[in-house]
Amino acid sequence: MHLRTKNARSRPRSLAMAFVLLTVLSSRPSGADDAGAPPEPSPAATEMLKAMREKGILSDEEYETIYRRQAKYEADQKAQNSLPGWLKDWTFGGDFRLRYDRQDYSSQLKPGNVYVPGENNLNLNNPTVGSGSGLRERYIMRVRLGAEKRLGEDFVFGFRLTTADSISFGNDTYIDIPTQGTPFATTLAANPRSGNTTLGGYDAYHGIFLDRAYLSWNPWFAKPLTIIAGKFANPFTNGLNIAERAVWDPDISPEGIAGKLHFDVIPESLSVDFVAAYFLINNVANASVNSTTALGATPGTTTAPFFDERDPDMYGFQLGVTATPTEWVRTNLRVSFYQYEQINAALAAYMEEEGNGGDAISNNPLFVALPPNDPLLNEGASRGRMEQIVVDGSLRFTPFGERYQIKPFFLFSQILNALYDDKAYLAGLEFGSDEFVRIAVMYSDIGRNGVMGTQIDDDIWDGLTNMKGWYIFAERALTPFLRLRVGYSKMRPSTGPCTAALAGQPDYCDTAFAFSPTLLQDFRLTERNRTRWQIDLIADF
Repeated sequence: MHLRTKNARSRPRSLAMAFVLLTVLSSRPSGADDAGAPPEPSPAATEMLKAMREKGILSDEEYETIYRRQAKYEADQKAQNSLPGWLKDWTFGGDFRLRYDRQDYSSQLKPGNVYVPGENNLNLNNPTVGSGSGLRERYIMRVRLGAEKRLGEDFVFGFRLTTADSISFGNDTYIDIPTQGTPFATTLAANPRSGNTTLGGYDAYHGIFLDRAYLSWNPWFAKPLTIIAGKFANPFTNGLNIAERAVWDPDISPEGIAGKLHFDVIPESLSVDFVAAYFLINNVANASVNSTTALGATPGTTTAPFFDERDPDMYGFQLGVTATPTEWVRTNLRVSFYQYEQINAALAAYMEEEGNGGDAISNNPLFVALPPNDPLLNEGASRGRMEQIVVDGSLRFTPFGERYQIKPFFLFSQILNALYDDKAYLAGLEFGSDEFVRIAVMYSDIGRNGVMGTQIDDDIWDGLTNMKGWYIFAERALTPFLRLRVGYSKMRPSTGPCTAALAGQPDYCDTAFAFSPTLLQDFRLTERNRTRWQIDLIADF
């Protein structure tokens, strides 16, 4: 009786010893090479288990359980070690989104009616054929798939693929120099601000594009530092503040190089982050050169769209502070500075199409198209510059847990070069979580020159500045991998007629180089006066 009691008390310790011994023994190669037979432990492990069963350390049931576990463990280890090196250490992930998208400007356009610019959403700036939209409904999908592979201890290579549709811009910029027409019209195969692809194109195939490809370095001797190069996730966004989408569309994957420093000043209580980046905006393959004497042109001189070979680029800096004074309070504050340099006429036309006025760009190269007696006239050199400062922050409260978090947030932005409509203000409140229900309400007032027009979010503000109004969304997780999101926005122009024109500076308006500035201004006001519904079903994997 005494011996049985002793064995019963020592059994947990004996089981632990068995697992330790099996771990050591399993490092030896298994003798079971028959792929068709059930997995078996190595001979040494099998003999040890049998001996422990015979001595009463393991019962028959415990023997069978540990035998199967050990066999599976050794089989898994053997399979992993048999993989070639290039297949190891990969991490894959992605998402799939289906969306119903509805934009209401007015009633749907129909034949037999007469529509009026300024009252209906019509773009009649094109002297040949115009366009209009009263009610646009679309079914959209987005697919993204990415992977990362660790290369040693310090390096990570990654890439991501995404769907996207083409985009064109600069089509409303007309000039009376020898090239005439719309020389700055540009078409990109994939929209950099949206992975959406519209369904209903006669069952045509949808394009897949390389959204990211990068190499990051986190050196062993400076773990707070990460350097990344290639085409990568935006280092200036963190997802903590919805308002940051007024400055950066979340779909943008910039190209260039960036460095990030993270310091834990007080572990788990206070941290500081610094980001510096240099981005390539466009590569100009060659300058455009006149080859005719038409309209007074001089052969051999440069002309539109590329008056020189300089490449527009951008750099930025950001300082962020995150504080957690208590377990249920967390605050984040950031100050950012961005500067576009070497802006050429084609990029300036893109910026003005999205709402930025001519005064937002110092040395605006589009002023090459001004009349000879205009004091703002220049030679079109790529010397344009735009500077932006952004301050944003959020304050998260979780007194009742993460499930019921409360987070007010704000953002202020200003284009430092601009004289008119140069500010953007955003504020809102976020509540809850995906597990319960996540709700956000935000009000924004974005002046023509409040943010850089080429980067503002394509979903909330349609990729346009000079908009103000409300954005509301609710999101809930249906399963661990499936989410439902409903978004609603009601917008209108931040200002009506161009403020610069009212001040006697029509050259500073975003419609200054239209074929018909009046008709284009009517359109740019009506396209901002709309409501929009978005219903998303998102699968994460």
